[in-house]
Amino acid sequence: MPSPTLIWYYNTGTEGTPTWSSTISTSQAFYFTGPDTTASVLDPVTAPSSGTKFPEEMWVADYPTFGTGTQVSLYEQAISTAVNTNVFAIQFNTNPTSTAPKLTSWDTTAHTTTAKELLNGTASTTGHSLLRGVITSSNVTPAAGAGTLPGTWGTQTTTTTTYQLQGDARFQTASASITAGNQIRFVLSCFVPSDIAAGTTGHDPVLTCKFTFT
Repeated sequence: MPSPTLIWYYNTGTEGTPTWSSTISTSQAFYFTGPDTTASVLDPVTAPSSGTKFPEEMWVADYPTFGTGTQVSLYEQAISTAVNTNVFAIQFNTNPTSTAPKLTSWDTTAHTTTAKELLNGTASTTGHSLLRGVITSSNVTPAAGAGTLPGTWGTQTTTTTTYQLQGDARFQTASASITAGNQIRFVLSCFVPSDIAAGTTGHDPVLTCKFTFT
C-alpha cells in the first residue's frame, strides 16, 4: 500500500469547532515572534534579561523570507494556563499508517543532527531541548472537537524532558495508528533563554512526523 499523503494544517476556527482550511506548505514555516509582528513584518522575540520566557505570538508565513503571514490565534503564550488543544493538525490522506506516528524535530531535512540551540540548549540550558510539543488528539476526524492537553504541559521547566522535541532522543508519540483521512492534533511552544544567540541560524529546526506504512 502506498504512503499516506500528509497535509499540515493550522486551525483558523475555534477550539471546539476547528477549521483546517489553512495548510502549511513546503515554502512556509512556523515562526515564534514578538508582539509587533504583522503579515509582512517579523518582530523578533526579545530575549529576557535573565531566566527564560515564552514567545509572545506564533505565525505561519513564507520561508526563508518572512511575508504573507497569518497569526496562529489559538497559540497561547502562557502555557501555565493554556487550554487550547486544536492548534495544529497533521492529516493522513489516501492511506492509513501501520504504526502510531511520532512528532519530533531535527536540525535539517537530512534528519541526522540536533545541534542547533533550540534543540540542544544554550550555555545556561546545556543539553535541554528548548522546543516543546505535545500531541493532544490521535486518529480523529477533521471535524472532531477539543482534545486533551496534559496538565503537566503547563508546569514544565527547561529541564523537564517530557515534552522535548529532539531527534530520536525526545519525541511525542500518537496513541494509535491513523486511519486514512484522520488526523493527529498538537500544540507547540519553546523556551527563550537570556543567552540565546541573535539571528536565525540556530533557531530554525525541521519539525518532523515519522510513521510507518505497509
